[in-house]
Amino acid sequence: MNTKCHQADSDIVHKNLRRFANLRLTSSEVGLNLPLHEIPVKCPVSEIIKSRRVQGRECYEVSWEGMDGLETSIVPADLIESACREKILEFEERKAQRKKQNIQKRKPKKKETNSSVAELDLKLQNLLLDINLRDEANFNASDS
Repeated sequence: MNTKCHQADSDIVHKNLRRFANLRLTSSEVGLNLPLHEIPVKCPVSEIIKSRRVQGRECYEVSWEGMDGLETSIVPADLIESACREKILEFEERKAQRKKQNIQKRKPKKKETNSSVAELDLKLQNLLLDINLRDEANFNASDS
């Protein structure tokens, strides 16, 4: 896909996201604070992939709902906040869950390492004890 076409697609989805943000703002001004899934117009953002900083500005890399030819693009965080803050919450929850899973994965390795070291230490002590017993037996045998 050429760059001009990609930029045009990006401009379209960003424009749609701004319209969606304006719809939510207007709805809340008239007292309709509908959750994202109850709004009759579908949010163009499928999900937030990761947070980024672009020229010192907080942004999100997002994937788009039903946009053929454009999978992801970078969107300013304030636009996502005004259009679909629920997507930010989902992203933060997924991020926290992954972090929790990574921590849980690491813990057993430490236990295995500690038990492996303790096991190895015990084997070495037994080996030294066997050597000492053999030496003592050899010493006693040579005495007789």
